[in-house]
Order: sequence, then structure tokens, then C-alpha cells
Amino acid sequence: MANYFNPACLDRIAFLTRSICRTLFDKIEVDGEFDAVGDLACPLSLAIVAEILGVPREDQAKLKLLTEKIFSLIRDGLNTAGAVLAGDPSLVGANGQITDSVPAAITAVASSIPDSGSAAIASLREYFARLTLRRKTARGEDLISALLTAHDDAGELSADEVIGIAELLLFAGHDTTVSLIANGLLALTRYPDQIARLRSSPELTPRAVEEILRFDSPVQMVLRFVTQRTEVGGTSIPAGAVALVMLGGANRDPARFIHPEIFDIARLPNDHLAFGYGIHRCVGAPLARIQGRIAIGSVIERLPHLRLRHPEIPLRYDGSILSRGLRTLPMSIR
Repeated sequence: MANYFNPACLDRIAFLTRSICRTLFDKIEVDGEFDAVGDLACPLSLAIVAEILGVPREDQAKLKLLTEKIFSLIRDGLNTAGAVLAGDPSLVGANGQITDSVPAAITAVASSIPDSGSAAIASLREYFARLTLRRKTARGEDLISALLTAHDDAGELSADEVIGIAELLLFAGHDTTVSLIANGLLALTRYPDQIARLRSSPELTPRAVEEILRFDSPVQMVLRFVTQRTEVGGTSIPAGAVALVMLGGANRDPARFIHPEIFDIARLPNDHLAFGYGIHRCVGAPLARIQGRIAIGSVIERLPHLRLRHPEIPLRYDGSILSRGLRTLPMSIR
């Protein structure tokens, strides 16, 4: 999949992102206010993911409805799983202890999905199965077509593997990009000196996006399965264990970053771990960066009076201990 996101593909995605942003900002400028999540980040990210997967325009409304329902259910499940992993007293066993927190968390996610959610997931898989079948005989420039021609050590990817990768891109790629854009606009409006700095020096936009990723990481924690005994920071971790890796904590490590609590759009160096590291590094990172840079850049260019519409109202987050994403972020531009 990494080979798919080549320079030509990324140029095409950048062109499409600019086009979508122009349309979205035209409406925002007329309305005078918008929700950074629902009116900007979500429609932009879903349109880009649909384009990458080769979803026809006439099917994109259906894809949007299904994904919104499934995203809501996944977030509810992750919140339940987070409570289990954090040791919520209402979720512990009869002996007062969580006997095996990670399997318990997985069970909590599965049991929290109602029948309607299962139906939505099944509908989405059926849609991607039909789309994959069509691409077997009519290839295009989309990722599904590229995956169908891909080979790994075991041979050609199966249809189920292709569907799984499509779903992964839809869920992980969309959610992360939405949080990047919304978290970034929140940080910029909360730090007027930094948004003023960016307006005077828009060439800092790529570095500003990296600082947003570090300062308010969309993915706060990931799970890693230990294949052999290892030692981290003087702690021995046995083979077969599950490690909970706090990316958000690493990105605020004072041993790595000078004054990590300060939001500095020109920060250098900025070797954050928002997209993971090594073989686990997110292959869609260039895609998220392009959307983040263009969306944030469009805000700087077109909305000189951007501000929070209701700064006195507490923010509502849809995330969990695994992720950090705003449910909504009402903004005014006048």
C-alpha cells in the first residue's frame, strides 16, 4: 500500500484537496460560521478517502451515512474499552480485579455494538465486496485496483484482505485526519500569537502541522504485541505480553522536547511519534499531512477573523484513552 502513495498520487490528492477546500470555504464564507468537524474536516476527509478507494460519486452519500454510524459505535466501544483498561470500578470482575484487561477490553467493544451497528458494518463490507469484484474486471487508478494487483510473500492478496485494508483506510485514515484538522484549529485559536505568526509567515504551515500532531496527537495510545522478551526503561516485558504505548505522552516528553507544554508552530527539531515509528509507521501519514497543510493553509488565507463561537462552553470529545478527537468545534469567521 505504501507504493500506492507515490509522488504522482499525492499530487493528485493535493489537487483534489484544494478543490474540495475551495468549495467548502466558499460556503463557510457565505454562512459566516461553521463547525470545524462537521462542515470542514469530516466532508474533506471522507471525500478524499472515497476518491482513493474509487467509490463512485453517486455512492458517496451512502458511504457517508454508513461510516458516520459505524464511527459513532466504534467511539462508544473504545470509550468502554478505555474504562476497562483504566480499571473503571463498575467494570471489574467479582474479585475486584480485571483478570485480563486487554481481552476484557476487546470483549467490551464487541458487546457494546448493537444489532443496528452490526448491520451497518455488514452493509459496508458488502459494499466493498461488490466494489472489489467490479475492480477485478475493470481496474482504475484507485487503491483497491492497486491492491488487487499487489503481491506479498504468500502470493496475491485475497478479496477479504483487500476489503480489510479498505476498511482500515476508511476508519483509521479518516478519523486521524479529522482530528488533526480540528485539533489544529482549536490550538491556533487558543494561541493567538501563533496564528498571527502563521498569518505573517504562511510558509511555516508544514511545521505548524507537525507541531499540531505533537501537541495534541490524534492517536494517544497504540497496542503492541511483544514477540520476544525485551526491556524498556529498565522494565522487563515478557514475550506474549501486550504493551500499551502512550504516543501522546512521548510527544510531551521533556527529555525529548524543550518546553513540550508550549505550542510552537516553528518548533525544530520536532521528531514526534504521532504516526508511529519503524515498521508500524502509518503508511497514510503523507495523505494526512497533505490534507492538514491545505486545510490549515486555507484557513490562514481565507479566514482572517477566525475564532471560537462559544469559548465559554466546555469542549466535547469523541475520543478515548486511545484517541483524541473533538465531537464538534463551532467557529465564527467575523
